[in-house]
Amino acid sequence: MSPEQAQRLVDDEIRELTAKYVASLSQLKARRNLFSAISKLPNEVLLEIFMTVKDCPSSSFKDFHGISQICQRWRHLVLDAPAFWTRLSTSRHEYTMLMLHRSKLAPLDVHLPRSTSSETLLAVLDHLERIRTLSLTLTYVALRDLFDSLSKRDTVAPLMETLCIVCGWYLFRGDSDFALSLKTFGLTSCLHTLKLAQFPFDFVFPHLPNVTHLDLGEVEAAHNLTGIQLTRVLRQVPNLEVLIIGFDHLGLHDYTMTTPPDPIQLSHLTSLDIKSRANRDHIQWFLMQVSLPALQRLNIDAEDEEQWDYIQMVKTIGRTIAQGDFGGLDTLKISYDHFKISSQHTPSSANGPYVRVSFAVGDIIAGGSSFNIAECIVLSCTKHQVNGITSSPIQYLRIGWLNLDKDELHELLGNLPDVEAIETEVDVGVPFVEALTIPFPDDSNRISPNSKEPILDGILPKLEVIALRSMTFHELSRNVRKKFFSYLSYRYDHGKAIKMLGLDKQKLSASEIKLLAEVVDRVEISDDA
Repeated sequence: MSPEQAQRLVDDEIRELTAKYVASLSQLKARRNLFSAISKLPNEVLLEIFMTVKDCPSSSFKDFHGISQICQRWRHLVLDAPAFWTRLSTSRHEYTMLMLHRSKLAPLDVHLPRSTSSETLLAVLDHLERIRTLSLTLTYVALRDLFDSLSKRDTVAPLMETLCIVCGWYLFRGDSDFALSLKTFGLTSCLHTLKLAQFPFDFVFPHLPNVTHLDLGEVEAAHNLTGIQLTRVLRQVPNLEVLIIGFDHLGLHDYTMTTPPDPIQLSHLTSLDIKSRANRDHIQWFLMQVSLPALQRLNIDAEDEEQWDYIQMVKTIGRTIAQGDFGGLDTLKISYDHFKISSQHTPSSANGPYVRVSFAVGDIIAGGSSFNIAECIVLSCTKHQVNGITSSPIQYLRIGWLNLDKDELHELLGNLPDVEAIETEVDVGVPFVEALTIPFPDDSNRISPNSKEPILDGILPKLEVIALRSMTFHELSRNVRKKFFSYLSYRYDHGKAIKMLGLDKQKLSASEIKLLAEVVDRVEISDDA
């Protein structure tokens, strides 16, 4: 026997012993697993755990598919549970076919990515009658195939609760001769969520009384819409709670800028998101067509580089706020490109009421200025009338990046008497301090506590916190600094001391620091002072 032959015999023995070892080890592990806590769980409990894994948004199809390969008991358990195989979330054709087979007649939740082939997509559509969620991100070819296939069918989707279709502008051919229609899906009153984006849509809506979430933020109208056609669509979804709508691709025309005698009643709508950069009149027109008594969250994007007279739009937004359910708004931020009204107690937009409007607040506009817009924001969007008395609930103000002088700021802040804390940003810090000190004579030092100057009856009588951001104290003239110290001293002497003064990048003299410490409860200077 040659050495090579002897080695091959030994190799055969090694493979044989290894196979026996692996088999024995597998048996031992199986016996060990019989004593594990999870093996004692009833099948019903075990399956509930598996279903939780399957339904977890972060679980991939590999995660829950691997459960069937752990042991014989687990495999038999999930193979006998059609509901375990109902989440289709991969573009792999063979796996999708396997899921369709194993799920039998159970309702399907379909989430197919852009890489899904038309073959796979059409195979899934053969089960349209049992699809509960259909979320598709499509290429142009797949979108066209879907349209052609559904147009030839006479099917109904009686279980469908969610329909989401996105194509992608860069994948869409603008010369397309078709427009998707909802009637091809055979939707019923079960539908509650609808999103259509980045493809042409005919805007023919069946009556969908139970739709609560509607996203038309990026869909294109196949033909330019009239105002009447769009309002007709909204009347088909009377129970909306969340609405996202974008006007830049709708070609809206033939509409009247008047409030109709019978506005659309969206009594359950709590969240509204509007985008229209091409024509801001669309925003104003839309808000005039609807009644939104339950509205709590309003987001408007009208930002563009072009100049525009926003005054009327802001006034219309103010009327919408007054008619909605925005209780608890106490914080106002005004910056060069947006303003936001929210609640200090619920800083996260998702947790509380808010209004956010993006547009060129800081630009000179036709017939106005930054001051005109800022004043309109304050007067139209923060003032409320109760029992004939007009008041503003704003207690916290953040303002910056605006071209305002001291007199304009003085007038603006005079409309916010309940503000307790103010933070100034770029361009506003110096005129703000100048506005605070307008009542003080130029030669003031420390006004006597017995002074009868009506200073605390002026602007911001309840002010407790001042944060001067993005400015140095020495940007103020010597005279204004002197008057500012007098202002702080006067408040201190009259029991209305500023509780906190925040300063950025300050290089104060020892005497200035000492004086501030005497008249302000707490002075905070940034680390890079």
